[in-house]
Amino acid sequence: MQFRSFENSDTPLICDLWRQHSNLRGKYHGLNPAVFERVVLSKTYFDPQSVFLALENGAAVGLVHVAFGISENQQGLDYQKGVIAQLLLRGGDQPPEVATKLLEMGETYLREHGSSHVEFGGYFPLSPFYLGLYGGSRFVGMLADDQRVRLALGAAGYEAYGSVVINHWRLGDFRQVIDRQQLMISRSYVLENVSDSHPQTWLQACHYDAIAQKFFQLKEKRTGEVAGQIAFWEMDPLVENWGQNGVGLVELSVLPQFRRKGLATYMVGESLRQLKQGGFGLVEIQHLETDNVVKSLCKKLEFKPIDSTVLWRKDL
Repeated sequence: MQFRSFENSDTPLICDLWRQHSNLRGKYHGLNPAVFERVVLSKTYFDPQSVFLALENGAAVGLVHVAFGISENQQGLDYQKGVIAQLLLRGGDQPPEVATKLLEMGETYLREHGSSHVEFGGYFPLSPFYLGLYGGSRFVGMLADDQRVRLALGAAGYEAYGSVVINHWRLGDFRQVIDRQQLMISRSYVLENVSDSHPQTWLQACHYDAIAQKFFQLKEKRTGEVAGQIAFWEMDPLVENWGQNGVGLVELSVLPQFRRKGLATYMVGESLRQLKQGGFGLVEIQHLETDNVVKSLCKKLEFKPIDSTVLWRKDL
């Protein structure tokens, strides 16, 4: 068994390992070198020394990719926050020592670069890689059905500390909430599609293709003042798994002076109406299991929970 860091010729080996790892609902099934290059290797902060492989008889049997979280202002990396961006283990009778060794190598790299703790996958914005390949509208933690990774993390001393719920809605069945409050909002506010605007943060520029972003701003008709905004992105290439043209909600915000007026519900409903008209058939919303505000919004709009992820953490 050989353990070493990434080399340029490893991409086909990694893609083969990825495809054999598991066929989870929230994991892209058709990874190839071109997609891996676009989604992972092309990131300006990719470091080949942060990817470690286990090789046997010319094939990759394991991989760990470590990275760093994103700063709170989303303008750069935060080296104190380590992230296990991906852990892949080939099926069969692989000894548990393979995962243990890979995780130790990744943790050493993070510790040497100043990380005080490490999370698997991480909850946004601790998600520098693999958006569009694993998870969904955000890359958050470990898919709940990923049993190989669950066993490896538990054996390595990681602790589960939370869960994220993944909700879907088929827009073919979508109906906006119509009540007195929502009708009053529609008379006083307009939701404008501003998708042609430039990325607002360094993180947005790194994560999303410009053509894949859908931005909307809610404005008062009388004053033109912006009251809130909502953003989606086309979940490419992961949506190929599900056979529909889909988007994921990645931002929903209302300015403090406009809150508790039903504007968030209106923005979601009106933006989904416009997306449906634009030919999109599926929308995903994720939220922490403990986030009762978004949970209530999903229930009100009749989004259906279809999957979940587990958040893992370890002090270094």
